Amino acid sequence: MKNPLTGINKSDYSPLDRLAAAVVVAIVALLLLVAAFASFRNTLLHFLPDDCFYYLEISRRIWMGQGSTFDGINRTNGYHPLWLVCLIPVAPIMNASREAGARVVMVLCILLLGTALFLLRSISAGYSVSNRWVALLLPAVVLLPAAFYGMESALAALVLTALLVVIARAEKSFTFGNMAVLGLLSGALILARLDSALYVFTLDLILAFQVARASCPRVSLQHLLLGVVLQSAIVAPYLAFNLIEFKHLLPISAVFKAARAQAPNLYWARSLMALVSIGGTLVGLGVTWLEPRVRDSLVWLVAMYGSVLTLALAAATGGRESYSWTFTLPVICSGLFFAGLADVAKKRGSPTTLVNSVAFVGCLVLLAVSIAGRLGEPQFASRFDRAKWIGANAPANAVFAAGNSGGLGYFSEHSFINVDGLTNSFAFGEAVRDGREAEWLKAAGLNFATIVKAHSGQVMATPIKTKLTLRGSVSRTVCLTLEPLTPNVSSDQFELLRVVNVEKCP
Repeated sequence: MKNPLTGINKSDYSPLDRLAAAVVVAIVALLLLVAAFASFRNTLLHFLPDDCFYYLEISRRIWMGQGSTFDGINRTNGYHPLWLVCLIPVAPIMNASREAGARVVMVLCILLLGTALFLLRSISAGYSVSNRWVALLLPAVVLLPAAFYGMESALAALVLTALLVVIARAEKSFTFGNMAVLGLLSGALILARLDSALYVFTLDLILAFQVARASCPRVSLQHLLLGVVLQSAIVAPYLAFNLIEFKHLLPISAVFKAARAQAPNLYWARSLMALVSIGGTLVGLGVTWLEPRVRDSLVWLVAMYGSVLTLALAAATGGRESYSWTFTLPVICSGLFFAGLADVAKKRGSPTTLVNSVAFVGCLVLLAVSIAGRLGEPQFASRFDRAKWIGANAPANAVFAAGNSGGLGYFSEHSFINVDGLTNSFAFGEAVRDGREAEWLKAAGLNFATIVKAHSGQVMATPIKTKLTLRGSVSRTVCLTLEPLTPNVSSDQFELLRVVNVEKCP
């Protein structure tokens, strides 16, 4: 019986094919059990980064009719839109139970990513049936244990691999039908993750070059125009929404990150996913030079040069805010490139057993590194504790402010003004730029804060003075004057305080 995607008889699968598939399925199954039953604080927070809770809270508030807002006060467009839309149907579960909603979202991400990985294996079979297991296993051991669930990454991975599958079929015989699918998927890919437009740009540029050179008679100008028109039809409403509602084409997160970038630097390359992306892309360039037949493959060229452009953008604008999930798509493509490297090595005389052994052991090493990153206490576990305490003790009208406030806002069920700006309003950015941050915070309704006690039973002198840093295109610091409530609201760890004044620091 043949695989409908690859046309390969399932009886032709090698033992390594079956072993790699079994390993991936086992990891997926284990992660599904973790998502369903593991401790949220001690385990799931290893896989759900703080930024994912911005998505969850914004989608929940949209479902409740409050509009596109994280804090219920300020309107924002600081997100990739397609994933946010996908989360809205899950919002009733989030509203009933924040933890249950997050578990459902993690399950959804695992399934999306698992599907993408097996699609990638089917694509790799077009280059080397015997090495396609590398294309499955290598990105799987890097991505499946990663801390990016709840983010847009799994959806973007699925849309990219689906697009590559369509390209693989279309380049043999372009029709208006498959070009229509190509256009719709590439538009969806941009909405799934905005910087993935670099892969779409690569696709369009290669097709345009082939049309201009008449080197690919199966692609006509009409085909190309159809694809571009459909891409535009998908993306244009989002851009129009941004322009009409926010007076900016791009989301506030992109605007602020670009303004705050201090490239060139290497801080953007600190994560395992970034390092694998760099290594995989270099391997892809090497295979492209050594193996002439891949130079004629539209799938390979889109994956190759789309990844090159993605890393070039990271090098030019990246920094401390280039998180690991930024490199999801280059990691996916790296699976294809390393499978090509294994094929080249075997063709050039390297013993098959040696190549397979090195590739399999290398994947196991990457898996060990990935798992090691999920050990110990999660980075934001203490903030989870604080959020739950606030939810149980703060009054309904309490408005807080903090950076990295995704989990704080989502789990506390209270308004948290995001002062690192990425899910705040453009008015916030203007106030910070113009030095009006203290007045803006007062107008936004900031009225409560919490302190984390250094030790049990700590008594603070009053009034309490503390500082709060706000970040737009520039950074500013305000001084808060805090007073304890009467009667005092505190625990061994936290104390709730009222904000009585916000002013510029002397």
